[in-house]
Amino acid sequence: MALATARNDKPPDPRKRAVIVIHGIGNQSPMQTLRGFVHAVWTTDNTLTKRGIRQVWAKVDEVSANLELRRLSTSEDQYRVRTDFFEFYYAHLLEGTSLSTVFWWLWRVLFRTTKRVPEKLRVPWLFGILVTVAFGAAVALFGWLSLKVLQVVQDDFCRAALWAAGASALVILFWILRHAVLVEFLGDAAKYLTAAPANIAARNAIRRAGLDMLKALHKDDDYERIIVVGHSLGSVVGYDILNFFWSNCCSTYAHPKTAQTDLVNIDAAAKSLRAAADAPALSRWREAQRAYARNLASHQDAWKITDFVTLGSPLSHAHVLLVDDREQLFDADDLKPWINGWYQKQLDLVTRLVSAVLARRIAERALPICPPEPEAESVAFTRKDLPGKPRQPHHAAVFAPVRWTNIFAPRRRLLWGDLIGGPIAPLFGPGVRDVALSGKIGTGFFAHTKYWQTKKGLDTDHTDKLRAALNLLDRPENDVWPI
Repeated sequence: MALATARNDKPPDPRKRAVIVIHGIGNQSPMQTLRGFVHAVWTTDNTLTKRGIRQVWAKVDEVSANLELRRLSTSEDQYRVRTDFFEFYYAHLLEGTSLSTVFWWLWRVLFRTTKRVPEKLRVPWLFGILVTVAFGAAVALFGWLSLKVLQVVQDDFCRAALWAAGASALVILFWILRHAVLVEFLGDAAKYLTAAPANIAARNAIRRAGLDMLKALHKDDDYERIIVVGHSLGSVVGYDILNFFWSNCCSTYAHPKTAQTDLVNIDAAAKSLRAAADAPALSRWREAQRAYARNLASHQDAWKITDFVTLGSPLSHAHVLLVDDREQLFDADDLKPWINGWYQKQLDLVTRLVSAVLARRIAERALPICPPEPEAESVAFTRKDLPGKPRQPHHAAVFAPVRWTNIFAPRRRLLWGDLIGGPIAPLFGPGVRDVALSGKIGTGFFAHTKYWQTKKGLDTDHTDKLRAALNLLDRPENDVWPI
């Protein structure tokens, strides 16, 4: 009897949270990103556990169809909650990118008049033009060397051998550039960011795999909270799968009957934030988001995603990369969303011109923003012809319950800081918390790949801000999630 009593008195199994890490561009190996990330945000963080014991075990990843992956499961934190870190790996789905795809993408991005180049992008734009011109000159040099070989090979074999050696060196250089830079580096971005017929299958495969992972984690009752982290191109992938997942499932997870007060508070906080995008308004907005997220997590069909964290995100250049900014707009003046007013405050004239297509897609709700694009000053649809009909958040309101934190290293002199990342709030709304790094990583050379780098003697500004964005110890006062 004593044994039975002891078993009945045993505390319940600890709950778990899931952190999904989405890697960036490049020919990365499975788990390469995840292990370094977990080391930075868990293994080296002394505040997570009471006794200072932080263990990690590699277990079978049951939510992914990729047998190369493992989930990294941690020991309990101060609230007896474990964390499972997952890597959403998609590099293998972008294999086979052709050079023509890269060249057409570069043509669209680089070859434009100076009147259509935002001021903040002019230095990278000029650098890209110079690199492209240099590449063209190298191709011309290869042709000239090959012609010289043919001209002198019969009369002077030694000179022909020298010309041939030069041509061979250029061939080796071209091969390295093709594989290491054009295909494996720029190729990933070109293929995913371009909705061309040759790229549709890969884009769909990546997004469907991401949706399958989110569905599997939502069905698993062990997980109380999900955090999505995207680095570089992975931030665009994360943005897309959040958009599609909410759009497909918001009617299931939004629970309008029990969340009416939270939606009213969301609307009020959003209106205040649009009027004055200061720190107090942003704090009130994020508090309203968290209250709404906890309400959604309290139901059987729980919405579990609470945070979206982006690192070095090219979404800061979404007006050029995410849409074709030279696309013709029809009847562009018939819709005046609040985002246009926000752009007036945040963007210079050239950037607003380039951002016209992006603003239109936001107004159409093809692209979600934070706070969400309002419906008659509300993030929720209301049926005015049906009295008593509860509010229902619309299909692009994913950032009503999901907080968005963007961490970036400010660019200086082209290659110091992060050339690819930058602030996101100017394009995606004042509800995005932009966090600029200021330590050695944030001001150092090519910080884009160093957001979770840890080594002896390195300051912790970047890891401190990353841990704060994840907020793994975010718990209500009664230590139970949700309320």
